[in-house]
Amino acid sequence: MTDFPGSPGSRLSEVVKTVRSMKTIVGREGLLTPTFLRWVEDQPDSVVLETARAGGEEFRSYVFLEPHSTIECHSLEEVSGCLEQLEKVVEEGSFAAGFMAYELGYAFEDSFSCSGKAATPLMWFGIYEEPWIYNHRSKAFESGEKRAMKIAADLEGLHYAPTIREIVPAPSMEEEEFHRAMQQIKQHIRNGNTYQVNFSFKARFPWEHSRADLYCQLRGRQRVAYTAFVRMDRNSILSFSPELFLRLQNDQLTLRPMKGTAPRGRTSEQDERNHRDLLDSAKDRAENLIIVDLLRNDVGRIAKVGSVKVPEYYTVEEYETVYQATSVIEAELRPECSLQDLVRGVFPSGSVTGAPKIRTMQIIQELEREPRGVYTGCVGFFAPGRQSVFNVAIRTVVLDDEQGLAEMGVGSGVTYDSDNASEYRECLTKARFLGGYLCDLELLETLRWDPTSGWFLMAEHCQRAKNSASHFGFFFDPREMRDSLRSYEEKLQGESEGNDVFRVRMVVNRRGEVRISHRRISPARDIERVAIALQRIDPCNRFLYHKTSKRAGYDRALRIAQEMGLFDLVFLNERGEVAEGARSNIVIRKGSQHLTPPVNCGLLPGLFRQYLLDSQEIAIEERVLYPEDVASADEVFLCNSVRGLQRVELADDFPVLV
Repeated sequence: MTDFPGSPGSRLSEVVKTVRSMKTIVGREGLLTPTFLRWVEDQPDSVVLETARAGGEEFRSYVFLEPHSTIECHSLEEVSGCLEQLEKVVEEGSFAAGFMAYELGYAFEDSFSCSGKAATPLMWFGIYEEPWIYNHRSKAFESGEKRAMKIAADLEGLHYAPTIREIVPAPSMEEEEFHRAMQQIKQHIRNGNTYQVNFSFKARFPWEHSRADLYCQLRGRQRVAYTAFVRMDRNSILSFSPELFLRLQNDQLTLRPMKGTAPRGRTSEQDERNHRDLLDSAKDRAENLIIVDLLRNDVGRIAKVGSVKVPEYYTVEEYETVYQATSVIEAELRPECSLQDLVRGVFPSGSVTGAPKIRTMQIIQELEREPRGVYTGCVGFFAPGRQSVFNVAIRTVVLDDEQGLAEMGVGSGVTYDSDNASEYRECLTKARFLGGYLCDLELLETLRWDPTSGWFLMAEHCQRAKNSASHFGFFFDPREMRDSLRSYEEKLQGESEGNDVFRVRMVVNRRGEVRISHRRISPARDIERVAIALQRIDPCNRFLYHKTSKRAGYDRALRIAQEMGLFDLVFLNERGEVAEGARSNIVIRKGSQHLTPPVNCGLLPGLFRQYLLDSQEIAIEERVLYPEDVASADEVFLCNSVRGLQRVELADDFPVLV
């Protein structure tokens, strides 16, 4: 059947084609695809401002391509003229997207001069006719759709998967030097020069690969509302900031400073505790209040009298690696306030300087060993009609494409009561999202299915996967997981012969996509043999407490054990306490007592272990155990939700496996 132009079928086929093409640019999670970003990487002077965490007012992403000019400056003397030029082109109807470096703020005070050379200009903006604007709520382009669909058609059929590489950042400042700077800051506080100083240094690492690869890798680790990819001639800026510097809509100005950080915990329970501790932290509340007052004062100089308000104070937001305390400041700008007045009034953000602002910036310049550059500046856009959005450029990587080097600034807010060691750890915590392989992390669940009773503990498996998905920031729908398992049951029923029992392995990736495989469970002997592994585990490693693909050490150890005729290996933590098997939890019996290690010894909270604790089919008590407890036990068991409770014994011929 042929669809004639204008017929309902023709329109439907066009819609289907548009939706299919759209997936080449915007993927399942509503994020720009690696294939499209690899294409953007080759577009000179392009700017992507992506919302990777849509919500509230942040539900649009912007793509700026093919500027008809650029505006940039490298000296303080040029700043005023460049801002005037920027305002002129925006008033004439163009869009300006780019960044302002932290040191640009020196141009507004006579007491500053630029010392040292940053990797990037003080200010760089591409001037564009109009961006592509993607609305994450409507899941459609508000502008630029025809151009986007043409590019999508050119890219259709291509599938680029970014290569994930390990990043090991090296701090530019050792802890001893950091402590000396802390002492100088505290002396300034004692002398009444400042109340709080945001002190920072750089974390550096080599990168000679695709910029788009690095962007995708870091975006996967830190889903935030204010993500940016700026492609310049020599440098690329990759920003993953959770913090709004300013949003301007007509005359309505909003600032959203962040001050107060706590690390994510190893488990959901520890997450809740860290979240609560940050909420209750008097130190962090005091720091946040100082910055809120500073910004209210900054905004008050350019706002209508009586319009400055703080509708939200000290709310805690959750991210993949940290918790952040946030406040909101709103104001109405005076009609005569120019773009230059706006920038002069509030830049740089007080959340990255300290208070009082100017004197503290002088202390920062005195103590920090090199220019900050884009770090703690801002990245965003100005649009016609007094519209703009800029982030505070924290968690921002500057790539030197010629030298193959990358750097990111990290810092902490220092007050008189600050603990030097804690502040240094906070800086390293903020750099955590650079390292590791979270981008390609997958969640695992291994379930038991038999033709008589079906799935064992399916609800508990779904809940555990949901908790881990929340912890690591996965896109996850428990209903989809349950539906996938129920659909897969037909396959198992078709392959079942008699009373076959299957081990079903379910894998969930960051996009929430589910893969399922299975194999028959071979019968175990009445008593299997195990050995204690020589390798110790770190109980602070959060991956021990979640079932994920980051378990290569356990998989390798289990493979070696099985080659030697062992059922499993039992691991000890660094304190010498019994933790868990490579694929099981451990239970021992001494007389009438059944004992199992507590979770904080460094073990996955296994579902069958929890089933035994909850059901009390056998009375089990949590207790710290040592190898001698296992060796002297009347009975030793390993357990998981696939095989249940399996009796084992320590192998005498190799009690410790190398």
